[in-house]
Amino acid sequence: MIKKRLRGVWDLRYLLIFIFVIILIGIVFAAAPDQPTLISPANGSTGIALSPVLTITVTDSDADAMNVTFWNQIKSIATGSSHSCGLLSNGSAMCWGYNNNEQIGDGTNTQRENPVFVNTTESFVSITGDYRHTCGLLSNGSAMCWGYNGNGRIGDGTTDQRNNPVFVNTTETMESPVIGNDTNVADGFDATTTWADLNEGRTYLWSTTVFDGDSIANSPIWKFTTVVVDATCTESWTCTEWSTCSGGTQTKTCTDSNSCGTTVNKPAESQTCTVGGGGGITAGQPTESHSWTEITPDQPAEMTIDDPEIDLTKITITTTETVLDASLTVTKIDVLPQADLEIGLVSGSSYQAFKIDTTGITDENIEEAIIEFKVEKSWVEGEEGIAEDISLYRKRDKGNQWDTLSTTFVSEDENYYYFSATSPGFSIFVVVIDLSVCNNNGICETEIGEDETNCPNDCVAEKKGFFEMIKSYFWTGIVFVLVVVMGLVILFIRSKKGKQIKRLKQMMEYKRKK
Repeated sequence: MIKKRLRGVWDLRYLLIFIFVIILIGIVFAAAPDQPTLISPANGSTGIALSPVLTITVTDSDADAMNVTFWNQIKSIATGSSHSCGLLSNGSAMCWGYNNNEQIGDGTNTQRENPVFVNTTESFVSITGDYRHTCGLLSNGSAMCWGYNGNGRIGDGTTDQRNNPVFVNTTETMESPVIGNDTNVADGFDATTTWADLNEGRTYLWSTTVFDGDSIANSPIWKFTTVVVDATCTESWTCTEWSTCSGGTQTKTCTDSNSCGTTVNKPAESQTCTVGGGGGITAGQPTESHSWTEITPDQPAEMTIDDPEIDLTKITITTTETVLDASLTVTKIDVLPQADLEIGLVSGSSYQAFKIDTTGITDENIEEAIIEFKVEKSWVEGEEGIAEDISLYRKRDKGNQWDTLSTTFVSEDENYYYFSATSPGFSIFVVVIDLSVCNNNGICETEIGEDETNCPNDCVAEKKGFFEMIKSYFWTGIVFVLVVVMGLVILFIRSKKGKQIKRLKQMMEYKRKK
């Protein structure tokens, strides 16, 4: 009876093994879709329309209906404000340029004039750069970042700067964006999708994934470059002089001599000003403008200032949303009076002031604005200061208050110090050398006054009077008294134990003699 039961168990096992083998053979010999064949646009082609139709032919020997996903393979090269990175065909990455925040990812903070490999064995499928950090996407959907980690932008759960790539702290996959889908495509037929609203004169990378219900086939990465649209009319603007400052505003009139009907490059026709006091905008002040047809969140917009009278060198804008027909106008203004600065709690001597006007860009759609500027060494030395004393201040839109911006010393040459500052938006700015210093006790000593609200660099305003002194030394006295009391208690306990031990010895000696 037992043998029959065992034989039945073994028969069931053989049956299960046989079924498993059949399933395995079916999986092995099931036909997967063939690699898609590119129809259009041809790989490497140029002059493609801004809304191209992507077309491939899909085949499957089992003649299954197939679903096709079209993927946007993010650009294979990325640039930050001061560094660049390239993605190699084998998935490794190389970076070069400025490395103050270790955004090169080679384990150092040394500037690199030539490309160096990013210090990781992982293989990237795309890479993107920001002002002070870089991120790469891996084929399994995970991501790695390196460089500056302020506000936790590396995503590794810390705010520690990283000179080598670290994984973004999430189990979610971060796939390339989907362009479109085509479902139930018959064997041998074409799958299509329209990739709309591309930018002119740019190279785009794309690929496809074909799924027949059982197996997957992935295409290579194809690329094409869109057409550069020739403008039918070129704007040519001429403007009148700025009007007299009235009510805090002055205006001018600008006319397009070609009458194009567009305003992409139209200069600003109004700006704020200040009457009297040497702190306003006057006619003939150096001005420089730049415009963009489109700014997207994934591609920071840059404006280089070439006017030698304006000591701004570059502005980089990252937006939170797509902005169309945007422009910036930078105008140098008169150096602001010291009295105006002191009212706004700015302690120092001003080097240069300027105003930035915008079109299409607001503080609400700015994620970050990087303002790069330079200061003459001779001026700093004349003020008996050093490069670390330089700060950029931004005037608030309302009132006469100023906000100090995070300012970083970048480099120097024979004549200038170079700096970079981060701003949440645009208005009036002033470059200031700080005249306040701290003595050895961290007490604020400033020409404006010893008030804690305007002590820079974490200084503490000087405290005076008997009660302030009592308050300062109160806790020190408490700690001292506690230490003394504890010492006395310990001495008392030890003394008491010593007497008990002595008495015990005497008793033992007495019993021994007795």
